[in-house]
Parts: sequence; structure tokens; C-alpha cells
Amino acid sequence: MHRFASAVLVCCTFVASVAASDSWQERLRSADAAFHAGYFAEKRGDLSTARRQFEKVVQLAPDIAEGHSALGSVLLRLGQYTQAIRELTRALALKADDRSAQTNLAIAYEQSGDHEKSLGLFRSLDLNAASPLSPNVVIFYIQALAATQQTELAIKQAQGAVAAAPENPTLHDTLGSLEAQRQDWNGAISQFKEAIRLDPNFADAHLHFGLTLMVQRQTAEAVQELATAAELSPQSVFTQVEFAKALIANEENEKAASVLQRALALAPSSLDAKYQLALALQTSRQDQQAIPLLPGAVGAAPHNVPAITILGLSLFQSGKA
Repeated sequence: MHRFASAVLVCCTFVASVAASDSWQERLRSADAAFHAGYFAEKRGDLSTARRQFEKVVQLAPDIAEGHSALGSVLLRLGQYTQAIRELTRALALKADDRSAQTNLAIAYEQSGDHEKSLGLFRSLDLNAASPLSPNVVIFYIQALAATQQTELAIKQAQGAVAAAPENPTLHDTLGSLEAQRQDWNGAISQFKEAIRLDPNFADAHLHFGLTLMVQRQTAEAVQELATAAELSPQSVFTQVEFAKALIANEENEKAASVLQRALALAPSSLDAKYQLALALQTSRQDQQAIPLLPGAVGAAPHNVPAITILGLSLFQSGKA
């Protein structure tokens, strides 16, 4: 979803990073060629090739920061956060003012769950008014604040980001999610609507809007939004299950069962999907089909009173109690 900062360098910049003695000439030429090959591979979305090329760079020229920064950027995009942190830390040890490496390291820490380290870097970056954080980077900053229970600061940061980039639907969705977190439902709905206006195919905004409507007990409207979210994200088990929950609440049990069966085809071990399907089937008087689904949910969560109750009812109604 998001684009990460990456080093954009040309040959002369890379070569000039170190005083090249005669013994270094061949290695530097090879490193420079690999760097450019990696850069163009990353630009066209071939991250595997980019990673291999940048790994070659850091092997050939381990004391040049740009190679480590570029490799760290690709590792971050690949979700290899531990390795990305290692490379980006090395880049900053060699070149402490590399803003690209600082930004990517902050994101890597946030994505890996080390929110405090992430916040330290984001705060430092945010102090530079001459080079403001991009909207996509700000979202990670906001996520780190929210993850450390600093909701009001996160909202303030999100409001500033929305004011600076009012046409960015992801920022509106992020602000809406934060408003929902503090139970400002009207504020949340307003932001979700704006996100959807800007991008009608924004699945997360439809999902979050639908979930908020469910909290507000506007079930029919929630079904519509969650149906759109489910259509836009057919591989998201969470979205499918939430859509089914809304259908069950709206007494559309047969349709809910069909949605949940598709969800279980995607994730056969999903206990939530099994429980919700059993609930839909039991409510539709299809007890024989409901019974096999419930023991797993009860066994995994023996204190799940609703699951135990549904199991008992299904067994009783089927004559197996």
C-alpha cells in the first residue's frame, strides 16, 4: 500500500562516496554497476533482483552507506524487518545524516513492533520543517503513536496531515479510525465517507465505515458497506467474516453461511469463521451441519460461552444431547 523512501543515486554520487585507489577501481566499477542494476530493478518492481544486486554492492563496497541504505529499503518492502534494520543501522553508522535511511529505519522499527525506537526517529525527522514527512510516512508515525496509546497525539498528527494533503484517502481513513477509537462516531463516519469519496474502491475505508455502522446499530447500512469491502477484498478472511457477522445481525443467515464457507475455504483453521458459520446454520435450523464446526471452537476457547451454548442447542435440537 505504501511506498517507502529509497536512495536515488547516480554513478558519480556513488563512486564519489569513497576515494578510489587503484586497488579499488575494479570493485567500485562492479559495485556501481550492481547498484544501478538494483535501482532500476526496484523501480520496475522486481524486488528479488534488486535485493540480489544490492547485496552484491554491500559485499563489494561494505563501507559505502548508500549500498546498505538501498538494500535496507528493499528488505523493508519485502517485509524482512530484522534484516532491514541491520542494513539501515549500518548505513547510518557510515552516514548519520542519511534521511532516507532514517525514515526507512523508523518504518522498519514500527512494522517490527518496536514502537518506541520508531517514535524516537519519527520525532527527530519531524523537527526538520524544511523537509516534511510525506503523507505515506506520516501514516506510520501515526500508527506508532496509536500503538503506544498516544491517541490524542496521533489524532493531532493525523489532522495536520489531512490538512496538508486533503486529497489523500488513506489519511482520511487513518483519522477516521482514530476518531472511532476514541468513540467520536460522527467524526469517524465523516472521515470514512471522505476517504470513499476520494477513492470509491478503497476497501479498508468501506470496512472501517461498515464496522462503525455496526457499532451504531445501523445494520442494514453496515451490510452494504461491508458487502463492498468484501467484494473489493475477496482474499481477506477478516473482511469476509465481518461481512458475515453483519448479515447474521441482519437475519440473512443463509447468505452469511455462503460467505463464511468461502472464508473457510481461504482459511480452514479459522475458529472465528467456524463459530460464525455454526451460528448462522443453527439459527437457520441446520443443526446437523452446525455441530461438527463447534467442538474445535470450544476446545480452542473453553470459556467461549456463546460457542458452548450454540453447541448445546444444536445437540439438543438434533437429538444428540
